[in-house]
Amino acid sequence: MNNIDNIEHSLRVINEVGVKADDALEKKKIEVTATAGGVAAANEVVRTHKEFMDKSKADLAAKVKEGKMTAEVAQLIMSIAGQSHDVLKKFLTDKTAQHNVKKGEAVALDGNVKLLKSTYDSLVATKAAILAAKKEEELKKQEAQSALEPPSFVPMFSSELVAEPPKKSGRSKKRPDEVGPLAETVKRIKKSRKKG
Repeated sequence: MNNIDNIEHSLRVINEVGVKADDALEKKKIEVTATAGGVAAANEVVRTHKEFMDKSKADLAAKVKEGKMTAEVAQLIMSIAGQSHDVLKKFLTDKTAQHNVKKGEAVALDGNVKLLKSTYDSLVATKAAILAAKKEEELKKQEAQSALEPPSFVPMFSSELVAEPPKKSGRSKKRPDEVGPLAETVKRIKKSRKKG
């Protein structure tokens, strides 16, 4: 029974750890969803900023053509705007990396949960096999023990048994002078002989 106790202990531990791992996996999935939203938002900001940069570049080129702005000033503005675009692209890269880390953690936790579940199922199957083997062993012992015991004798027609006559002890019958009125007469005669 020691194996069964060990298996039951392991099942309890795996169940407790499995519940915690399952909770952690659910939280990690929520984090993955949140970081995916962050990546999508950062992507949208980078795309919108690039469109703004392209439009601004065209506007600055038109102003330089019209003579409203010098080429050096336009170049300075585009340089600063380009640096802001680089900051946004770095932000997008960071958010993507964060999202990938969360996805990796979720995959690892999912693997742990699956491993715990398969181990739990394996232990349950092992426990069932051990219990079945013990039950079979007990049945074999009982069969072997009943084969060794001699069968008790039961007459075929036990309900129709004939009662045996009572056993005889010493004398079988009383003499006629010892029973009834004759016995009384014999006693009186014996008594009168003694007196006389």
